[in-house]
Amino acid sequence: LEKEVVTTLRSVTKKHATTDFMNLLTILNVLIYRLSGNDDFVICSPMFMRPVKDFQEQIGLFINTVPMRLACTANDTFSDVLMRVRQMSLR
Repeated sequence: LEKEVVTTLRSVTKKHATTDFMNLLTILNVLIYRLSGNDDFVICSPMFMRPVKDFQEQIGLFINTVPMRLACTANDTFSDVLMRVRQMSLR
């Protein structure tokens, strides 16, 4: 990414107390909305975890796919969508 884009993303991250993941997920959310016209959809994200202490020393890949229901409307600002993504991500 260009330096200006990275600088802008970093400022958004600081301003809204979000992460890079939340910012990029919001960008993807808006892009899907604009390209498809659908205002309610689900994006799945992999989550790596070893939930049980017995699995901590196991070899292998433990992945759960977490569905995230996202919504976007024509009246939403980027900040509005970002705050919804932030709230959903922190659940």
